[in-house]
Amino acid sequence: MLCNKLDERIAEGRAAPIAQLLRDYAQIVVDGWLKPGMASIPARTDAQVTMVLETVHRHLARAHSDRIRACLEDFRIGIGYTETSAADDLAKPYAEAYSRYYAPFMEQHPHVFENWLVNYVFRNRFPFGKMTEHEGSMQNEYVFLCLEFAIIKGLLIGIAGRYREAFCLDHVVKVVQSVAKAIEHYEPLREIINWKGLLEPISMAALLKN
Repeated sequence: MLCNKLDERIAEGRAAPIAQLLRDYAQIVVDGWLKPGMASIPARTDAQVTMVLETVHRHLARAHSDRIRACLEDFRIGIGYTETSAADDLAKPYAEAYSRYYAPFMEQHPHVFENWLVNYVFRNRFPFGKMTEHEGSMQNEYVFLCLEFAIIKGLLIGIAGRYREAFCLDHVVKVVQSVAKAIEHYEPLREIINWKGLLEPISMAALLKN
């Protein structure tokens, strides 16, 4: 919502209200005004699995990296993937890997994604990214951030299902570093930036939610 409003202000040449806009949305976060609405959005496990698999097969599998290929193999094993698997068949083992192994681990290490997100913001000049005067938008940069987050989280859920109680921070570091190297400078990945309506806030929230 914030990035969309920022794009509108820039398109209209109205830079002056931006500081107040930032203060307003910061207050929305502090007050938790959106939490009830976000809590009511259903999780879309099948969509998460499908998005990760499509990204894996169409983009990440092309990466010339043994590390990312090892991550992808662990993910596939963790959710019981075969070449004939349908997303609906994989949703159950994916959800089980999340609830039994991934979620308890992340509850013990809540700083992991907070650190990653803060680092991403500074490293990629979010929400400006690679925007030029004539190309790109803050809304697209937000969607790309969410896609990378969803890909990393999805892979980690599958890998947690593979290693179970042995799932650890070393696996997290390996996935985060491998995915960032494989996709952050890989322009074709931005072709899926509006994958199945992800520019709609509710669709994105449902994709990210477990």
